[in-house]
Amino acid sequence: MTEKLFQIEFLHSYFSDGRLRNCRLLPDADTARIMDRYQLLPRMQDGVFSLHTLSQPSAAELLAYLQGLAPTEPLRFFLVCDEADFFAMTELPLDWVGQLDLRSQSVRKDPSGKSEMLARYGAAAGADGGVAVISIYPADLLSADAGAGNYLVTFHAKRAPWLYYLVNRSELKLENPVVVGRNGDVFDGPYAIVLPGGENALRFDSGNEQFPLQQTPTLMFDLIDRPSGAQQPDGFTMERCLIKGLPVAARDKLSVVLLSGQSSVVFAMHVYL
Repeated sequence: MTEKLFQIEFLHSYFSDGRLRNCRLLPDADTARIMDRYQLLPRMQDGVFSLHTLSQPSAAELLAYLQGLAPTEPLRFFLVCDEADFFAMTELPLDWVGQLDLRSQSVRKDPSGKSEMLARYGAAAGADGGVAVISIYPADLLSADAGAGNYLVTFHAKRAPWLYYLVNRSELKLENPVVVGRNGDVFDGPYAIVLPGGENALRFDSGNEQFPLQQTPTLMFDLIDRPSGAQQPDGFTMERCLIKGLPVAARDKLSVVLLSGQSSVVFAMHVYL
């Protein structure tokens, strides 16, 4: 019969089901030796990692023994996944390179009573491909706290303003083009600009409004044309939809552009007519 020592639930708002995917936990050398010696079994399923004991003594007795053996030493694991993908989709400082530092000593309670680990920006170290180092202290697992041993790690999707460059290569005459969301949000613009290649374009941007990356996009915007003088007596505005469902933000669309004389990080999409 197995007995669970602890579990960590990994959440990420980029994914449609809210769980971090395509990752695994690898123990450091000292933790790997402990796991081998005491027959500790790791499990990873649907973004939830857990560590179990398969033999006597009980989990509490084993944790007490480990704490007495090395009171200040944790069980340490590396969160391993594709680094480029993780940093591209996760809200992190753009100028920072390193590993996130997550510890059972630094937590806050979420509404469900689980202990959410608070990330610190650590220096680059540890295993190749490790985006975070996670330290679980036996003393914290032995705590009388009701949530001891049940941890959450929450990552948030990268957010930035959205920007559209509209290039009209057709014979279609645009009178009053507008980028508008399904909820009625209207982008700033258009602003006439010249692209680096010399082509004329119209720029629309979301201004101070930021939108997140999403694995399955739910944010949708349309390009419509609202001719001047099209307001009808009944209050309705005549308009025609030029593109229904504009391209949405993706990890490869992140750019640094000059807006109002300042460098800004945006998701930039090009649209052609």
